[in-house]
Amino acid sequence: MDLGISNKLALVGGASRGLGKAIALALAAEGCRLLIYSRSPDKLAATVQEAQELGAEVASIRVDLANKQDLARLCHTVDTEAPSILINVPGGPPPATAMGIDQQTWQVQTEVILLHTIALTEAAIAPMRAQQWGRVLTVTSSGVIEPIAQLAMSNTLRAGFTAWSKTLASLVAAEGICVNTIVPGRIDTERVAELD
Repeated sequence: MDLGISNKLALVGGASRGLGKAIALALAAEGCRLLIYSRSPDKLAATVQEAQELGAEVASIRVDLANKQDLARLCHTVDTEAPSILINVPGGPPPATAMGIDQQTWQVQTEVILLHTIALTEAAIAPMRAQQWGRVLTVTSSGVIEPIAQLAMSNTLRAGFTAWSKTLASLVAAEGICVNTIVPGRIDTERVAELD
């Protein structure tokens, strides 16, 4: 099936493993050009190689969204490269129940998972508006539908991002930009293995 995205530039986060890597490789197979990022340069290099074996033009950048300088550099790259597709795969916060999480942990995780992902998405929307075409997909969690007992921060922050995405979708739909979240169930990834 031709999805009509051949040769479009896709920016894919968390592309060194798990769902981010799987999405990057699926987009490569569809003929997208890729700009991928993650915190793990060695694992990211493996994704680059696999995407190139699929015939994709691919570049990578080491980015830790917890680092504000890395975020600023990535937003600048988005501004200059103008991706048509943005795949957000924010990492997961540490497991925790609903009570007893210190405020510093809440603040750090809120910045990384929610605020920094919003900042990156806003940066990507600007060139999409100029192109009158764009796709924004953010991987969240089944915890936004049915909260997971030991993942209180993930449940909360991903639900917040889901609400923001729905609000954004209505704002930019008339400009040819489609905004969605992906709510995966339990998939055999390294993150799930770590949590188990």
